[in-house]
Amino acid sequence: MDTVDVFVVRIYRRFPDDPEHVEGIVETPGNHETFPFRMRDELVRLIFPDPSAPKKRKPRSKPIDGSREKK
Repeated sequence: MDTVDVFVVRIYRRFPDDPEHVEGIVETPGNHETFPFRMRDELVRLIFPDPSAPKKRKPRSKPIDGSREKK
């Protein structure tokens, strides 16, 4: 059986003259990691990563809402 991945995608800016340019973040709800993106291709790579490609982006250290995580 396949596993299910859950993502929250927040799109903050879209550019009608350039549909490839879209800005936002992808969040993984369970651990509150957020990954920014600026282009449609980056968004696709965050959701469907190439398993053979090295990781280039590190998640943000705090949730996007600015609250602190419980330890």
